[in-house]
Amino acid sequence: MRDALLKFGSLSLATKATAVYSADVIDFGASHDAEWDEANSPDVVVKFRAEAAFASTDGYQPLIQVSADNSSWTTVMTGPTVSAPVKNQVYEMQIPRSDTAWRYMRVGAIPASTGTFTAKTMTAWIEIGGHDAA
Repeated sequence: MRDALLKFGSLSLATKATAVYSADVIDFGASHDAEWDEANSPDVVVKFRAEAAFASTDGYQPLIQVSADNSSWTTVMTGPTVSAPVKNQVYEMQIPRSDTAWRYMRVGAIPASTGTFTAKTMTAWIEIGGHDAA
């Protein structure tokens, strides 16, 4: 885990329609509660960055998952398919508010293609402050 850095690390997307999740998980600590949810919006976002240009027929659908125990995960947000991102293109999602008690967060993505998906790598992290969606 890389709690202090708020980085989820790399996601290696390889197989079309098969979700891949970050190996690194962020632990928000036992103090995460509804007050934190109220304070985070809209300035806390998860950013996904393509490390190389995708083929014109390829893309990905970003996911955010949460867990109370770091073993059982619930998808709380699914983004739209980001089609044919170019190298370093960033897509962002606001961290969701949730009535469900959770402590841990990880991200994922589902590779999409209208043909054969070409393997790509992405990175993901949490950023605080102003944001612009790609």
